[in-house]
Amino acid sequence: MSAILESVPTGEKVGIAFSGGLDTSAALHWMKQKGAIPYAYTANLGQPDETDYESIPRAALEYGAAKARLIDCRGPLVREASPRCRPVRFTSPPQAFPTSIPLRLAAP
Repeated sequence: MSAILESVPTGEKVGIAFSGGLDTSAALHWMKQKGAIPYAYTANLGQPDETDYESIPRAALEYGAAKARLIDCRGPLVREASPRCRPVRFTSPPQAFPTSIPLRLAAP
């Protein structure tokens, strides 16, 4: 099985996790052009660098999504992931630097 799709089910609904970036925008547009009916889903995880979550589903619609949903996942993320997470700091000689991902899932 190829890791890259070369076709999509024509005339059928296809879901895509849509970030609004170049890759998912191009993928959604490609799915639409190939005859699929794309449905875009965006997760609000509370990333501090995302200033306008509401604009992401609108962009999905502009690229051809039949429907686009913004799902607030902040509460479930805190409830389900936080108890199993711990802070992490990456170091690299000659100096340490903080990561933009402050949590790492604890190994079982």
